[in-house]
Amino acid sequence: MDNTKTKAIVALLPQEDGLWSKVEPTHMTMIYVGEIETLKVTQYNELAKDIASIALLSNPVMAKVMGTDVMGDDERVDVLLISPTPEILAMRRMLEKWEDGEFSSFEPHVTVGPEGTITDWNSQSTPLPIYLVFDRITLIWGEDRLTLWLRKY
Repeated sequence: MDNTKTKAIVALLPQEDGLWSKVEPTHMTMIYVGEIETLKVTQYNELAKDIASIALLSNPVMAKVMGTDVMGDDERVDVLLISPTPEILAMRRMLEKWEDGEFSSFEPHVTVGPEGTITDWNSQSTPLPIYLVFDRITLIWGEDRLTLWLRKY
């Protein structure tokens, strides 16, 4: 589930610890860049500059959790659906040139865990988050990770 060891993605990280998530790190994928074996090291440097620009230009983003869903074809996962705020959409537009084409539509969500995770959650009377605040942007490049804080107002 959400195995990023061979993949390159850019994601926003929520301020909350994500104790409700079985995915490490808890994140909202902004762009799927591709399999790292097909990418050049120079692309890592270029992408790192792009996320540094986003970090310098962007404040932390508060987004409403709109509900839950199950996504995925082969590997089904429970997700929190996130309201596509203008800030999230602007960051996504800045990164679109990196999209590898596998996931052409952008549906803001945070993966919680394998299908059934939210049902287990509800049986324990654990409330869903109402809002999430995303305060960091990260570039995950296989096992390497570059994380930057978004500008603080």
